[in-house]
Amino acid sequence: MSELHLYRSLIFVPGIRQNMIEKAQGFDADVIVLDLEDSVPPAEKEQARPIVRRAIPALAGLGHIVHVRVNPVGSGLARDDLAASSSARTASTAKASTPAAASASTAYSFQRVLRWRPTAAEQGWILIKPAAPLPY
Repeated sequence: MSELHLYRSLIFVPGIRQNMIEKAQGFDADVIVLDLEDSVPPAEKEQARPIVRRAIPALAGLGHIVHVRVNPVGSGLARDDLAASSSARTASTAKASTPAAASASTAYSFQRVLRWRPTAAEQGWILIKPAAPLPY
C-alpha cells in the first residue's frame, strides 16, 4: 500500500512568474506547488509550461517537494499541462495536483486521462462526499 503524506504547508507559485519561483526556493514550505491553473492568464498558459518544466528539477535539486497544479480535464489544457510537468527529466520529482473539485467526478476524469489506478488510501479520499452542498 502506498504511503499517504500529510503536509503542513504548501506555497502556490504562479507558473508564469519566474521571479516568484526563484524566490520560493528560499521558503521552508513542505511543498512548492507550481500553479498552471488559476494564477496563469489563459493567454500565457502555453508560455508557462516550459518555465514550470525547467523549475521542477531546479527546485527538487534543492530538496523541495514539488507539485504542479494543472488545469481541469474539461478545459482541454490538462493533457498539455501534464505532458509539460512529467517529461522524462521531471517524472520522478513532481506530482500533478488536480484543480479544485466540486465532486469526485474530477478525480475520475484525471484517472481516465492518466490511466491511474488509485491505491486503497487514495480511493478513500476520492469517495469522500461533502456533508452539505458546496456553496457554488
